[in-house]
Amino acid sequence: MAFANNKFSQKITLPYCRAQAYPLTFCFWIMVKNYIDTLYHRFNEDFVGRDNINTWLDQFEIEDRSIALRLAELIDYWGYRRVHFGLQILHTKLKERLQHDGFIVNTDPEHCYDQIDFSRTFCSKSGDLVCYFYRKANGIRSLEFTNLEALESQKTDFSKCALVLLDDYVGTGCQFFSFSYRRDHHALFNRYAKVYLGTLVANKRAIDTFYQMNRGNFDPLVKILYRLDESDEIEQIKQIRKTFDVVKPRQVQLVSVSEEVSLLAPESHMGESEIIRVRSLLDKYISAPYCEGLFNIMSHSVFFFQCPNNVPQIFWDWDCRAPDKPWRPLFPRVSDSSIYTEEGEVPHSQQVFGKLWE
Repeated sequence: MAFANNKFSQKITLPYCRAQAYPLTFCFWIMVKNYIDTLYHRFNEDFVGRDNINTWLDQFEIEDRSIALRLAELIDYWGYRRVHFGLQILHTKLKERLQHDGFIVNTDPEHCYDQIDFSRTFCSKSGDLVCYFYRKANGIRSLEFTNLEALESQKTDFSKCALVLLDDYVGTGCQFFSFSYRRDHHALFNRYAKVYLGTLVANKRAIDTFYQMNRGNFDPLVKILYRLDESDEIEQIKQIRKTFDVVKPRQVQLVSVSEEVSLLAPESHMGESEIIRVRSLLDKYISAPYCEGLFNIMSHSVFFFQCPNNVPQIFWDWDCRAPDKPWRPLFPRVSDSSIYTEEGEVPHSQQVFGKLWE
């Protein structure tokens, strides 16, 4: 046997097998395959194991478990490898866009990004991890990445440069336009010739928001954030719109690897009867106002390091159902509250889980 003198092969105890039914070499390779499978699972530990799934499922009443499993089946899960390759695709798309727009002239690796700044801190929480994974996946030097605060303190002329921001998921574009752009960094963003927001997944709501904002139409975002329509106070709506004057149309381009549609959209994989059952399930097990996810998007994109709060709350929130019996969510959610305001009466823990507009 080829592996007779190999230390690894000597440690394998081959099972008894009848020569007439299974050749010895066949049994040996079955054992090797089992060992390799064991090593694979040890080196690539499941982020969501069977125990997690069983614990999550056991919280539902028996008659609800089939539709709960169906909902979980529709989750679009991004494991480590998929994230890694997705960020390589994102980098290719961004480079093509940057080259087309004239920000990459010299493609030599040492000078490729002379007119480009990458932010390492947008938009906190999972954005920090995405920046790190992006840099590693694409072999980009850490020197190319700078904190937004450091860029703001520079007196450099950025008028011929591009700023690249990275994220894993963009659901509506509200966080970007209302908080990062309008409130925190409009002076910096407007100093650049162009800003690019690169993300692994963009929901159709976000794609539409970016399209409308780049046309100078801020109304869709205002309505999403403040739940206003034309029947509300006209003066109030005018004042809110005015706060978006710092946002320059056509200043930001959204670049994504994958486009997501809501699970409740006509083009989703659920039929009408399934949608009715899912709505009933969420109403039954969730008392919070965002049972279908933040802004009721009903997202289904989940990353191994983070579950967006646009996904139904039964997947990520510990506060479903009775407060005296914490709900055991299926997916992890980042709990960094450092970006949230200390003003007002909304607790940090509540802000972390996306309940900013209660």
